Amino acid sequence: MTEAELKARLMAGMEAEVERLVKWEMGSKQVTFTQIEDEILARREKMGQHMAESVLAHRETMRGAAIPENAASGKRLNPKGKKKDTQNTLR
Repeated sequence: MTEAELKARLMAGMEAEVERLVKWEMGSKQVTFTQIEDEILARREKMGQHMAESVLAHRETMRGAAIPENAASGKRLNPKGKKKDTQNTLR
């Protein structure tokens, strides 16, 4: 995935959430400040999730393989890179 493709994917997700917010605003006649705040926070949460998913998907394509899951917890493992070769000497 190129930089332009990643940017396009991120922008598409953002645009979708903005459209949802605009539709909600146009369809809502009498709302309280709390309702407005809740709707905006919900859209922001969705945008953040989409951004994280897109960047992680990009990282996975860079690695060339999916990140494995921990058998016990079911959560994805956190790659820490290659281990250094250590030499044991008698000194």
